[in-house]
Amino acid sequence: MDYGWNIKVSSRGIDDIGRTRQLAADLEALKGLILDFAPLSVDSRYLKRNRIRIFPFSKSEEGNEYYIVKGRKRYVCLNANVLKRQYWAALQFLLHGITHSFCHLRDEIGEEAFCEWVSYSVIKEFAEERGEKFARMVLKSIMRLSSPAYRSFYRAAKRLDERNPDYLVCLNNRAKNRKIRKSIEKQIISRALKTKRHRNLTELDKSIPELEKGFKKIK
Repeated sequence: MDYGWNIKVSSRGIDDIGRTRQLAADLEALKGLILDFAPLSVDSRYLKRNRIRIFPFSKSEEGNEYYIVKGRKRYVCLNANVLKRQYWAALQFLLHGITHSFCHLRDEIGEEAFCEWVSYSVIKEFAEERGEKFARMVLKSIMRLSSPAYRSFYRAAKRLDERNPDYLVCLNNRAKNRKIRKSIEKQIISRALKTKRHRNLTELDKSIPELEKGFKKIK
């Protein structure tokens, strides 16, 4: 079955290919929810141009996903080890990476907060199809794997959304159209954080693999 997403797994990826196929099927089911948070210029074809690569990250890599742009190619990379252990966390990390492709906030922490908020919001709505209790359990399990910094980013974004629904979507659109200064973006997120800004976000391990060779497409 062709899921329509450019998802490839390395030969050292995961033993159970079924989880990767489930990931592809869920992404297809969730594309409408993802687009609810994206600018109007973004459609499903745009989302699917993200090249998703699943492989075991180096032990020195602190993160479990990253988003890289090489020329005109956009890559969302996911740690295969997380997919083995915790499916819902892997799905949230993947959604976070995809959100980077349509996030226009120039403040680095603001961008991470937006991506956390979108990914958690999509997961929450998707999981609630199985009941609110199940959704709460899923969100708690994801947060346990998330770093303290990223938990604070999500809570900051959630505070802004609770005060004014769709505020973050509007903020992202304003940033896209350069209708807000970067310093104002930073100020908005800083006030919502209610804690000191984390100056050093996780940096990518230097040993990023070749992302086109050595991968098998999921069908």
